Amino acid sequence: MKRILITLSLLASVLMQVQAFVKDSIFVNTGGQRRNIIVFKPTHYESDVPLMIVTHGMNQSPEYQYDSDKFYTMVDTAKFVVAYLRSDGSTWDIGGTKDINFVKASITKLKQDYGIDTNRVYWSGFSMGSMLIYHAIPTMYNQIAAFAPTSGIHFSSQPWNNCPKPISLIHCHAYDDTVFGYTDYGIHDYVEHFAKMDHTQKYKKITNYYPNGQTWWNGDKEVWSEGDNGTEVELFSYRNGGHWPMDGNQREIWNFCKRYSLDSGIPSVSILSPSTEDSFTAIDTITVEIEAKDTDGTIQSVILTIDGKEVMNLSEAPYIYRWIRPTAGTHTLKAKVTDNDKKTKEVTKKITIQAPAPLQVLKAEPENHSFDLPTNFSPFTYTFDFSIDCDKATATLTNGEESVTLVNGTTGMSQVISFSLPENTTLNEADYTLTLSNVTDERIVDAAPFRFQYTFGITEVNIENIDSTSAVQLYKGGFLRTMADAQALYDGTAMEVDTIYESAQKMREALKEVLDEFATFASTAPSEYESAKATVEKAMAPLATRKTNLENYYAAYRQAYDIVNQFADNEEMQNKYAYRRLQTYVTSLYTPAKVVNNDSKMVSATEKILQYIEQLQPIITGINTPSISSKPADKQFYSLDGKRHSNPIRGIYIQNGKKLLVR
Repeated sequence: MKRILITLSLLASVLMQVQAFVKDSIFVNTGGQRRNIIVFKPTHYESDVPLMIVTHGMNQSPEYQYDSDKFYTMVDTAKFVVAYLRSDGSTWDIGGTKDINFVKASITKLKQDYGIDTNRVYWSGFSMGSMLIYHAIPTMYNQIAAFAPTSGIHFSSQPWNNCPKPISLIHCHAYDDTVFGYTDYGIHDYVEHFAKMDHTQKYKKITNYYPNGQTWWNGDKEVWSEGDNGTEVELFSYRNGGHWPMDGNQREIWNFCKRYSLDSGIPSVSILSPSTEDSFTAIDTITVEIEAKDTDGTIQSVILTIDGKEVMNLSEAPYIYRWIRPTAGTHTLKAKVTDNDKKTKEVTKKITIQAPAPLQVLKAEPENHSFDLPTNFSPFTYTFDFSIDCDKATATLTNGEESVTLVNGTTGMSQVISFSLPENTTLNEADYTLTLSNVTDERIVDAAPFRFQYTFGITEVNIENIDSTSAVQLYKGGFLRTMADAQALYDGTAMEVDTIYESAQKMREALKEVLDEFATFASTAPSEYESAKATVEKAMAPLATRKTNLENYYAAYRQAYDIVNQFADNEEMQNKYAYRRLQTYVTSLYTPAKVVNNDSKMVSATEKILQYIEQLQPIITGINTPSISSKPADKQFYSLDGKRHSNPIRGIYIQNGKKLLVR
């Protein structure tokens, strides 16, 4: 039995560590009633921790509220206590003192049982719980260090007119709130009244602002700062939300509230620079400037830590630290000030440092992937966007079997560096990789090795099997294959091949000019082959499109002609709308003379002809006549001047002895 109890105890301990908080349900007596509070506290903490009070919405509960806002997930790392108060019934007293007294009694109880710091009590609420906050502000301004109402206002009162002291307040509200409509209830103006009450001196607005750690919704953050007694008012108006508690807002709320205390003797501290809006790279030297003040004494020390490591500890201004060559990534700067009364205040700021722009090769001679080079080619020249330390740079040519270290012909700092083959060196015919290593630029940034591909003395190309690992095959071969495709396209669209290509002859002529232009083209530069290939492909495109459209159109047109003429005497077919449309198409509306000179018209005509052929297929199958494919039709086409043609053309069309005029 003892072994089982020990095991259960260990299991409970493990679960508690996973949860990283302790949850309690406690009661407080107020106004002759026993009221309930759900409390979440850190697993380990010292005395004088901050307190966050939360009041839920109408017809809701602490359980719904903490499942939604999830303040409890922060208590162990941020070291504060959060207390969810339960209403008496389904509503809060937003006109009297019953629930105000409940909040006051809760603070006293939590001070007694949890050792909370009464100078750092904050209050957040949702909907009607937010209305209670606004109702209580004029009487609880001396007991709450910062207020954080969400998704609700006290629309029947103007608490800013009744509060004798400046307050710090953050209000979060969804633009699409359907209960407290953002525009209907004038949310912006309501919150701004508190900024005016505080006589704030500065205002800024951040559009498309994402709350801490959130990526799927954003909003507009407005900040009225430098109010009386250092007070501040914030309004976060967000999208992708409605009338429900948003769990992402808890960090925004906590980060605001934790800066405030009712004890005016607590020193103030801020990180003036760097700004989070500035851009930094790992090669910069960043000046970190801290401002610290104490209204009732002197500053004893200002400590700066970066990512938890102390880098500065000063007792006198100016509080400045020069951060030399920070590493790339996101860093947390924390400034902690202590005054002569041993009171402290700290502030954090996250700064993102970008990696420096990599060194780039602006020009390579010969250019990367060059081929058909002479086996004794020299020199190799590279131009960079920054000067490099040429004395350190090395270059090596390898082909898997042999390796040659090149001779560096440049010294000192320069943007251009040249290498040459050692004297009396001749390369074997092969594909080589030139690796340029040990490159450090003028910014003292080490570059990754640069690699260039060169082919020496190899000119054979197999256009039937392009090898992407070979520069010759990839560039020269790709060009030659395109030339072969272009020639085949040109040859395949001649009038001698088929008269349907008559409208494509001007496109053929344009392609022929390009074929002639590049018939003897040769280069060692891949970029020139790529350019030549692109020119040929551009010349091919209109002819290839016309060829496809002509072939599709005439195939559909001939099939439609066969159907129209085969069933010309069939009364059942004559009554079909699809047949009559097809008859109109092939005899007048979509004749070759009207469409073959325009690709879009051909595509449209083909689609419509095939549409009605498809509709007629079941009918054709059902009619007790020979299939149109069982006996080839006897077709003849004559132009108006009497010449015979193999394809439909404007003039006389004779099929199975029947004569039709094609317009």
